[in-house]
Amino acid sequence: MKYLGQISLDGTERLLIDAEPHVMSRIRSLFNGILTSGARGKFTHKPISIAFNQSHSKDVLWISERYPLEIPMSIYTELKMKAHSYDRILAEVARADQNKDWTPSPQAYKLALPLREHQIQFHNMAIKVKRMLLADKMGLGKTASAISLLCEPSHRPAIVVVPPHLCTQWEEEVHRFLPDLKVHVIRGFKTYNLPHDTDVVITSYNRLEPWQDKIYSIPFKTVILDEVHELRHSGTNKRINCKKLSEQADMCFGLSGTPIYNRGSEMWSVMDVISPDCLGSETEFKSEWCDFESVREPAVLHAYLKNRGLLLRRVPEDVGMNFGKASKHPYTLDADLNKLKEVQEVAKMLAISVLSGNVGDSDTSAREFDMKLRQATGIAKARPVAEFVKMLCEEGEKVIVGVWHREVYDILMKELAQYKPVMYSGSESIKQKDEAKKAFIEGDSQVFLLSLRSGAGLDGLQRVCNTVVFGELDWSPHVMDQVLARVDRDGQVKHVQGFYLTIKDGSDPFIMGINNEKRAQHDGVIEGIEVPVEILEDHGGGATRERVREMAKKYLTSIGEDIPEAVEEVGLLGDLAVALRKLKITASNEADMQLAIYENLPKLISANTKIEREFNFSKRSRIDFLVSRDDERIGIECKNVATKRADVYRQLRRYVEDGGITALILFAPWHGVTAFKVDGTPCIVIDLTLNSI
Repeated sequence: MKYLGQISLDGTERLLIDAEPHVMSRIRSLFNGILTSGARGKFTHKPISIAFNQSHSKDVLWISERYPLEIPMSIYTELKMKAHSYDRILAEVARADQNKDWTPSPQAYKLALPLREHQIQFHNMAIKVKRMLLADKMGLGKTASAISLLCEPSHRPAIVVVPPHLCTQWEEEVHRFLPDLKVHVIRGFKTYNLPHDTDVVITSYNRLEPWQDKIYSIPFKTVILDEVHELRHSGTNKRINCKKLSEQADMCFGLSGTPIYNRGSEMWSVMDVISPDCLGSETEFKSEWCDFESVREPAVLHAYLKNRGLLLRRVPEDVGMNFGKASKHPYTLDADLNKLKEVQEVAKMLAISVLSGNVGDSDTSAREFDMKLRQATGIAKARPVAEFVKMLCEEGEKVIVGVWHREVYDILMKELAQYKPVMYSGSESIKQKDEAKKAFIEGDSQVFLLSLRSGAGLDGLQRVCNTVVFGELDWSPHVMDQVLARVDRDGQVKHVQGFYLTIKDGSDPFIMGINNEKRAQHDGVIEGIEVPVEILEDHGGGATRERVREMAKKYLTSIGEDIPEAVEEVGLLGDLAVALRKLKITASNEADMQLAIYENLPKLISANTKIEREFNFSKRSRIDFLVSRDDERIGIECKNVATKRADVYRQLRRYVEDGGITALILFAPWHGVTAFKVDGTPCIVIDLTLNSI
């Protein structure tokens, strides 16, 4: 038989596909965004490398039925096995919601508390698919669902990895449902010998690194990763250690109602731990699914994960429960502007940056601006926030207040002293947090000051409170959802009210606008919702770019500073700006961006304009495009990343020094920067994120 290609394994145990060019063309279209191998093939000079997972195995077998490919028997056998597993999982997923019967094995421990129907459905599905993200909305009992798996002896020993403050809570919950299990909670960072007969080990993410030698020696059958959004950053040690645990275990389950905090690309980092290679490599995932860290079609990714049994998401109305519909009310307060002026210089530099696009000398300065302005904003509205909380307390309400900065805590503790406030933040020990929780639930404390990022997994507050006040805002809407879900969950008997307190100055308007974009990513991937959903209904018109600019102008005027001169878009510069803003570009690299501009720009600009690509000013300066008309020479530079702005600024300066150009256009995803000047030469920024499709 004449083979048209061959399948082998590369050095990293990935499948290497090498075939005749016409066959490779069809294969590449099937594996969109896949990696090209560095090795030269026998049939083509560009073989491709793909993850050896169940989905790809099914596809490769289908290809081999159409085109004769040489496949070693050992690889073919494994392909058949993985493809069969893929078919089995799809079939199980399709009928998973039909099995609502609790049928443990005769050897299983009996649950001390009954499961709800939707928790039984998860259990029955989980033991079939073995690896899954349980993304049920907060309050549906993800913890109980996961604990149900531990009743079976074949699923033990198990390890549960949680944020540090949830170790005790998980120990208590396991004992509530399965009192016969032998549970050990790892205490401290100094290692010791673990009990050999332990059924369940509970530890925190930050203890995995020092304990890895002890932990990896135990043959865990099941890994449970609570608040798995902790692993959304791909390069962290805790993620590396969790992935190793997952790879060694038979089953792995991640629990989080909000696995995405920012961009949809975080989903790869989470899912690749739970089910390694289920979305290919990080490079493959971003190439196939993303534009600039955001998933292009979030609802499509949701369907992909759901249909393969990798994601299970239920909301209260799906399971006949009556919570999860908290009201969200934005309130605009009058800020203490004198407090804002205490950080006058920092706010001034930020305002100038918003108006003129000054990129500064490093990205560090931008982070400093953000931190100082958010702190100043929190302090400026702390006393008005306290007055709002007092109003609620006088009506007899117990109130949770979400805050972030220590200075804001201090003001609120003093202003609300008569209501005996308690604190639950990153600064308290686990014992102090437990005491604060007890004082709020059982004692006479009426105010619970909760750090925006310290409340994950906190349970019990819903029995005494249905009111949450956000005294400060977080950059991620889902962090605030987590806080709201502490009371909007099973056991709540009242309608939950969330009050988002903002001011017209400082960082609040901009944060609200960014949160809307992030909300759309999460709801698309996790909920399968295609229409963007806003975190708040801002009747003031939303945090538009113009509103931020007006805020900056007013602030500079109030402190007697001149407003930076705007770059006027006239002549050839104006024509090019208009034309480039019309372009819709799908590009994962700068070469594709340049090609799209080169092919489409001549159609959008007048005929008496000269367009030169890859123009050399000197040995050290080569710009992507030089566009000339009469006496105007406009340089166009393309960038597909939002970082390294200082380096880009220096690069543009070289063009100005060497090229004798009259203006610049930077085509890049620089959100929030519209224009700036380079040694007096105007530069317009075309925000690539607004042009992407």
